[in-house]
Amino acid sequence: MNEYKLIISNFLDESSPATLFELTPFHINKELQNIGYAHHRMLFFRDSSDVSQEVRDILLYQVVNENFEQKRKDSYEAHMNGEHGTKQSIHGQCRSQTMAKTFRTY
Repeated sequence: MNEYKLIISNFLDESSPATLFELTPFHINKELQNIGYAHHRMLFFRDSSDVSQEVRDILLYQVVNENFEQKRKDSYEAHMNGEHGTKQSIHGQCRSQTMAKTFRTY
């Protein structure tokens, strides 16, 4: 079961550098809030076609929550303790699953 609804619904004109990337978890728990979920921080950037760090973190949380319980715990602890290297390492290890989740959710 997909736990998220993902919609890019806003149109960008030349003056808009970003739009909301409507990644909406069906159940928002304290961990999601702690790692950065807030509707106004779910952004897609027009010029780079990139998403905000918070979007990447939420997608990673979904992947590790579904497949890798220990990585979920490690990722959450790294985020809460400011251990960016550990978190980036986990992002790297799960990059293909996170990208697949992004495109499958559209």
